[in-house]
Amino acid sequence: MSVFNKNKPYSRTVAAVSAGFFMAFASTAKTQDVLHDGNVEITGNLAVSGETILIDKICMGSGCLAPETYPPTTALRLKSTNSYVEFVDISEAGFPSTDWTILVNDSDPITSGGVSRFSIKDDDAGTVPFTIQGGAPENTLWIDDDGEIGIGTMLPAAKLHISDPFLPAIRLEASSFNDTWEIENFGATLGFLDVTNGLRPFRVYPGAGNNILVISNGGNGPGVVGVGTAEPQGWLTVESGNVTTGLLVQKGSYGSVAGQAFTHIRTDQGTAQLMVEETSASTSPRTLVNLQNNGRPEIVMGNSSTGGEWSFGAGTNFILKQGAVGTASSAKTKLFEIQPTGNAVLAGSLTTGGTTCGGGCDRVFTDQVIIAAEDYAALMWDQGHLPHVGPTLENAPLNVSEKLGGMLNALEHAHVFIDRQGNKIEAQQKQITALETQLSRLATEIAELKKSQRR
Repeated sequence: MSVFNKNKPYSRTVAAVSAGFFMAFASTAKTQDVLHDGNVEITGNLAVSGETILIDKICMGSGCLAPETYPPTTALRLKSTNSYVEFVDISEAGFPSTDWTILVNDSDPITSGGVSRFSIKDDDAGTVPFTIQGGAPENTLWIDDDGEIGIGTMLPAAKLHISDPFLPAIRLEASSFNDTWEIENFGATLGFLDVTNGLRPFRVYPGAGNNILVISNGGNGPGVVGVGTAEPQGWLTVESGNVTTGLLVQKGSYGSVAGQAFTHIRTDQGTAQLMVEETSASTSPRTLVNLQNNGRPEIVMGNSSTGGEWSFGAGTNFILKQGAVGTASSAKTKLFEIQPTGNAVLAGSLTTGGTTCGGGCDRVFTDQVIIAAEDYAALMWDQGHLPHVGPTLENAPLNVSEKLGGMLNALEHAHVFIDRQGNKIEAQQKQITALETQLSRLATEIAELKKSQRR
C-alpha cells in the first residue's frame, strides 16, 4: 500500500524521479512505503499493484499545473482537452461486458465548434443514450428520495412532474411518419396540439368539473361514453347538470347559446338537419321518434324572420297551436284539435285542394250539364243515393272534398228543378188566375141572365 500525504513530516525528499529510477526504487522499496509532504514528480509510468490511498486532491490530465489550485469542495479534477472517462469491462463470455465512456464536450476536429455536453456513450453499440447540454437550466432533471422525477422543478409532487413558467408540454414525434403531437398546458388549459398541422383538437379548461368525459366498459359489454356522468347507461350518456343546454351541435361562429334546449343543433351554412334513418331490408312500421312526457309532449316550429311560431303536441288530444316566437305553450292560441273519438275541431275555416264534383259542380249552369228531372229521380231511387254524391255508408270513411262536390252538384240540380218547378207553378198560377177571371165573368153573366128571366 502506498500513502501520499503532504500535510505530515516525511522521511525522504524526492524532487524528481526518472522512470527507470522510480522502477528501481519501487523494486527496493518496502511494501508499506510512505512519502510525506513535498512534491513528487514522476515522468514515467506508475503502476501500483496494491491499494492506493490519496488523502488530498487529485488532478489528472495534460492541463494540470504544479501546483494546481482547487476549490475547497473539489477532490478529483480531470483537466484536458479530452476529459473522457472509459469503463472497459474484460469479463469473460456470458457475463455483462458492455464498455462505456463518459464524454465531456465535443473534441473531435470534425466537430469543431460542436456541442458543450456531458454524455454517456455505449461504446459497444456506438450510441449516446444520455446527454446533458451545457447551459441546461436549474433543476432540468431531479429525482427525489421517493423516486419521483421532476423536470424543471426540485420538488416533484408526482411520479413525473413537469414545470415550466409558460408552456409545459410533452412532445410525441413519429419521425418516420413526419407526424408530431404535444400534450400541453396551454393558456391554463390541458390540450392536445397537432404540431404538424398547427391544430388543437382537444382542450380541458380549469374547473371543468367532475366526469366531463368518462369511458366505461358498460358493466359487461363494450365501451360506453358518459359526458357529465360517471355511470353511462348507453353508448353515449349526457348529463347536463346545471347547464341549460346539455348537447350543442353547431357549425359556424356564435356567441352564447340561446334558449334552454337540452340538445341544440344549429348552423349558419344553411345545412341544419336532423335525420333518423332505419335501413333494414325488411319492410315494417317502426318507431323512429318516441316522445314521452308527464303531460302533453310538444314539438315547436318557429320562423325567426317573421317571429311566428307553431307548436303541436299530443297526449289525450292532438293539438295545434300558434303564437309568437318564445311564447309559452299555455299562452298560444289553439287552432286545431283532434279528439280521441276522432272528432276534429277547427278554429277557422277549412279549404281543401278541390274536387271533381262528380258531374261537374258549376257546369250545371255554365255547360247545362243537367240530368232530366225524371231521369234524376229514377237514378236516385234505382241506385239508392243521389247521383254524383255516391253512397254514404254509416261509420265508413269518406272523401269530404269529393262528397262535398257531389252534394253541391245535387244541390245545383235541386235548384234547377226548383226553378223549373217554380216556372211551371207560375204559369199554372197565371192560367188559374185567367180561369178564375173567366169563371167570375161567366158567373156574372149567368146571374144577369137569371135576373132578366125573372122579369
